[in-house]
Amino acid sequence: LVLWLSRFYPRLRGAYDLGLFYQDGGVASLAWIAVPLALAVVLVRWQRKWAVPIAMAGIGLAGMILQLVLLFAFQVLHGHVYAEVSLIITGFMAGLALGAASGNRLLATRLPTSELRTRRTLIGVQLAIALCSGIFVLILQLPLPASTLVFPLLALLAGALGGIAFPLSLALLRMRGEAGYATGLLYGADLVGGCLGALFGAVLLIPIFGIPQTCAVVALVSLAGLVALA
Repeated sequence: LVLWLSRFYPRLRGAYDLGLFYQDGGVASLAWIAVPLALAVVLVRWQRKWAVPIAMAGIGLAGMILQLVLLFAFQVLHGHVYAEVSLIITGFMAGLALGAASGNRLLATRLPTSELRTRRTLIGVQLAIALCSGIFVLILQLPLPASTLVFPLLALLAGALGGIAFPLSLALLRMRGEAGYATGLLYGADLVGGCLGALFGAVLLIPIFGIPQTCAVVALVSLAGLVALA
């Protein structure tokens, strides 16, 4: 992408030759994101009241990037995405609904008024998102004869993990403050994370670093949220 743009904006050519806009070192070259995430975790651990909203923003970012990964991967494998994009997005939205319903049911039956157990469950969701990122890389490297069904199912999984996290996060904040403020704060954090995921995922991460490294970034973000909540 940058090489093509350099034909029209010659100043980008020097940056491309220096390797500033692409990486070929595999997952090991992700120190550029690991260091800022480590600093963010330190700040969140210092200001504990922001742990849940920041974690929710990371979950929103992860969900949006994973959805973009599926759309780009489908287009790479099949050369088109326009007819199936509705199925993938529908799978993601259905996953959000199923995840939210499961989270509410879990709170009503197994996690009533238990902050510790709710926090541990949310930490488990963060770990599941990190593992899901690795699973996506493995599955997308396999031959997918029924890909039109596989991709919406993967989107369903990504959406479900994000959906179940919202009621759990909301329950944690409601135990400490007013319900309306907690809902607005978490919803705003989720939207900000999704916006950043759409921007950086589509413009920077996937086109320049590739799908495996992008999934590794999602895993690192999720693990950072896990540490912040612990």
